[in-house]
Amino acid sequence: MTTSPDVPDKPAGMGLETQYSAIQVEPVSCPVCDTELYRKRFSLHLGDMVACESCGTNYVTPRMPSHILQEKLQVWAEQDVVDEGRLRVGFEPASLEYYRRFLHWAQPFVRTEKRRLLDIGCGTGAFLTVARDQGWQVRGVEVGIASSQYARSALNLDVLPGSIHDVLLTPQGFDFVAAIEVIEHLENPPQLVERIQELLVPGGLLLITTPNF
Repeated sequence: MTTSPDVPDKPAGMGLETQYSAIQVEPVSCPVCDTELYRKRFSLHLGDMVACESCGTNYVTPRMPSHILQEKLQVWAEQDVVDEGRLRVGFEPASLEYYRRFLHWAQPFVRTEKRRLLDIGCGTGAFLTVARDQGWQVRGVEVGIASSQYARSALNLDVLPGSIHDVLLTPQGFDFVAAIEVIEHLENPPQLVERIQELLVPGGLLLITTPNF
């Protein structure tokens, strides 16, 4: 896992927490083993970060209903495109260098010359543009409608709109799958890993990053 101070996570203070603070939250069990017993670690704006008493997985409970979480992702996607500052940050030199480091790390482990890369949650396509410039065959999946449209129309990238669980992709069709700052937004991370296993060639490479607050 790689972290970097050069590239920020989703900008804070965009008003989403305030907007959704009155939403009814609901308790959830551990996404790994489905146990309901947990130990509270610390409080968040909505819900608590807890550790499962059975397997030790850390997760948030209670939390917003699924449809509200999906709505928030669409709001973020819209802001990533219409907010010129946010869009600029994604493609500034420090951000692009951040992505180049991932590719430099990955190259020795890729076992085929095809170098087929899938970026899950690719946003507006910054990582894909860097990989394309370095000769990778790139494809992206992005649930945010506005972000995926920008990546296709402005950057001519092959980006599928929708969830990684819904889009049609060739089994074992990728040598390298990346999910950069995606896993912390998921309700069931193990499902993502299972889906990626279907898409990677045997011995393929998986990159998952998450912010370290």
